[in-house]
Parts: sequence; structure tokens; C-alpha cells
Amino acid sequence: MVVLFLFFLLFFPPEVNPLSLVFILVFLLFFFVKKEVNAGDGYILFLIFLFSSIFFYPSMLSLYYIFLFAVSASLIYFPIYKGKNLIIPLWAISLYGVYQLINWPELTNYISNYNIRSLAEGVITQFRVFSRFSLPTTFGAVLGMSLPIVFEDSKKRKSSLTLFFIMISLVFLTRSMGAILVGAISLGVYFFKTGKKKEAISVLIVFVALLSGVIFLRGPQLKKHPSWTLRAKHWEKAALSFEKRPITGIGWGRFPYFAKRFLRKGDPESLYVHNSFLQFITEGGIIPLIGIFLLLSDFRVKRKLSPEILPSLAGWMIYNLIDIGFYFPSIALLGGYFLSGLVEKREKRKRIKLAIPLIILLSGLPFLERKFLEDLKWANFTGETITISKFKSRFFSFDDEAQLALYRMDKNPEHLKRSVEIYPDNPLPYYLLSIHYAGRKSLVEAQLMAGIYARLYPSGPSIEDFIVRKKGR
Repeated sequence: MVVLFLFFLLFFPPEVNPLSLVFILVFLLFFFVKKEVNAGDGYILFLIFLFSSIFFYPSMLSLYYIFLFAVSASLIYFPIYKGKNLIIPLWAISLYGVYQLINWPELTNYISNYNIRSLAEGVITQFRVFSRFSLPTTFGAVLGMSLPIVFEDSKKRKSSLTLFFIMISLVFLTRSMGAILVGAISLGVYFFKTGKKKEAISVLIVFVALLSGVIFLRGPQLKKHPSWTLRAKHWEKAALSFEKRPITGIGWGRFPYFAKRFLRKGDPESLYVHNSFLQFITEGGIIPLIGIFLLLSDFRVKRKLSPEILPSLAGWMIYNLIDIGFYFPSIALLGGYFLSGLVEKREKRKRIKLAIPLIILLSGLPFLERKFLEDLKWANFTGETITISKFKSRFFSFDDEAQLALYRMDKNPEHLKRSVEIYPDNPLPYYLLSIHYAGRKSLVEAQLMAGIYARLYPSGPSIEDFIVRKKGR
């Protein structure tokens, strides 16, 4: 049953095939019915903290992420980890990766011309394998963090050694620097932990060579879009967003909208921070983070660990530090599976009585945050202004609330003018004021607001055409 679960997870990743979530739920139900899992009070408290965060910014996307994190965390309670369970799923996705290479249209052209050199150059410069995953980097990271598991299994089954070398080749063919880094750290930690320092140094040399090759092959692309520089800018915006709402967060899935207020000319935009831990605390705030600590308090590290589990978890952690990570269900659930091999449940603790005072505390946190961390000028506004300002985190962003905000402000632009006074660097009030003035044929004011908006948010949706049309009427 566990092998089947992992096969569905990796061969039909839920982020690509949502229907595979149905089987995952069936798997969880099976273990609950068989009573092979005993969730502790820490998990219940974790759910309380996690689900409380959805009330601040409710949406279908919030429900999706809450469900994903809750299910992934539940796997830690299942005594299901065995390295050999992953071998068949890894064979499946690796062979499918080879199949992708064989079916690459350009491959036939190179072979028909008997040009082996061009064939090699074409494969390593034009082809990127991604197997069943949505991104090459996700496929490469899964292979990289699983290398210690396959190498450990090769001590019992020689066929796993073949799989090991196939996986390393495929990691390189993803041409993902992050995947190569994950593989290097996973194997390096594994060999150091098992006392094989010479092998660890050899692995380091091999992966440095692979990384250098990828950097050379992707040189023109990296000069134009340097991945680490882009990531640093995403991390900076996430940190600035967290500073605005550290307790309740900015809302699950709202980073791409909330971060727009910090955009500068030439800055990249992204749905993800490319650091899962940073995105989690930015979108969820401190509240669900407290829940995670309560969840982990249910466990202790196993006295006897499989030699490959810590190295694989190290690779999983590194991938989450530099990429989308557990915001993809395949990575989130795989992390829960790895953790189930690291920890075991402590003796039962009666802490569920904490639930009632915790719920009372959580209900008051948004008001505390608004009182001490938000702009105190609100106290001087009218009651109506304060009512609208309570939805500030949604109103001041280019998301689905923008049109609702425009509708509310249409008859009274004073609210928008107040917004400009409080947050002069936020482009949205200028955007809405420009439309407001253009709709009333105050074209000079409309163009003035549009100019400020364009300077603050050069990559945003243009409103010049709207003003021109109004001018022509």
C-alpha cells in the first residue's frame, strides 16, 4: 500500500494530476481505519493554529494550502518509512525520463545524420528532462534527495546501483543548478555520516563539475536572468511583506499580490518566494509557526536511524530553502514521508485543554497587530474610513479585491487620497484615483496620477489607453 502511495505521488504528482489526491486520501483513510496511526494532541493544536489563519484572509486558495499542510503533517504520525518503498517509484519516473529523451524529436534528426558530436551537444544544450513533473527542477530535486536511499539499497540489490547512475545522469539533464546542489549535499552528508570521507570528496568534485557544466551551458540565459539575483529580490519582498503583518501574515497564496507594492523598476514577479519556509511565515505569519512547534513536540528523534534518512532530509531542506518546495504537493508529502522515518511519537501528553485559551488568544491577535503595528493615523479618521482600512492588506494589492475597492471608493475619493498620504509608495491608490478622475473627465489629474503610478509600478497594467479613450469622447 505504501509503495502504491509513493508511486501515485511521484508518477502522478498532485500539482499536475489533481485526481491523484483522491488516492492519497484513500491511503490516509486506510491507515486511520487500521488504527496504525495515533495522532497526538500536538497535531490537534497544530490544526487549530493552522485553520485559524484562514479566517483572516479566507479564499479557496487558502483552503487548498491549509489542506495540503495538514495532510503532509499527518504523515509524520504514520510508521511507514522504509527506503526500499521508494525504489519502484524512482525506477518508474527515471525510466519515463529516459523515455522522454528517446522520444525527443530532435534526437531522430541527429541520429539520421550520424552526427554523434552534434547529438551530444544537442542533448546537453537543448534537452531538459522533467519526467512526470511540471518543472525540471522539481524532478531533479526529487532524484537528488533520493540518491542516498538508492545507494544504500544498492548494498542489497545490485540493480539499484544502475538506477543510481541513471538518476545522476538525469539530474544533470534537468540542467537545474538547484537539483545538482540538492544531490551534492544529500550524497555528501550520506558519505560523511557513514565515515566515507574520500567518497564524500569524490562526490563533491563530481557535482562541482556537473554544476560548472550547467552554468557554462546556461551562460547566456544566466547573464540575462541570474537566478540567484532574482531569488534574492523575491526574498527581500517576502521579508518586507512579513514586516507589515508578522502575526497574521499576508494570507495564503497572496504573496504575488501583496509584494507588488514593493516592486521597483526591472524587478521580477513570481507566484512563489522560491524559499518555502520564508513564504510560509510570510503568508501565514507567526500563528501557524507556533502550531508547527506544538506539532513537533509530540515527537523525539528515533534512537536508531537508517543511514540514508538524515542525508535525504538535508536535501529536502536545501531544496525548500532555494525553490518552490513544499508548496508543491509532491514535495510536501514526500517531506512528511521522510520525517516519519526520523522521529517517533512520545508518550501521550494531555495538552488539549490548551485549545480553549488558545482560540481566545488567536481571536485577539489581529486586533493587537492592528493596534500596535499599523499606522496610528487611522484613529483620526471617520468610522467609515476605519471600517474600510480594516481590509487594508487586501485593498492595497492588485488582486481580486481591487475592483471591489474601486466600487466602494467611487463616490468618495477622499479614502484614496488618505491612502496616498499614509502609503505614498504604494501604486494602487494612484491607479484607482487615475481611473476615478478619467471617468469624470478630469484628465489632467488622471494623467498626473497615472504618471506616478507608472513610476512606482512600471510593469503593472497600463491605464494610459483608458485615459486616451476618455479624452477622445
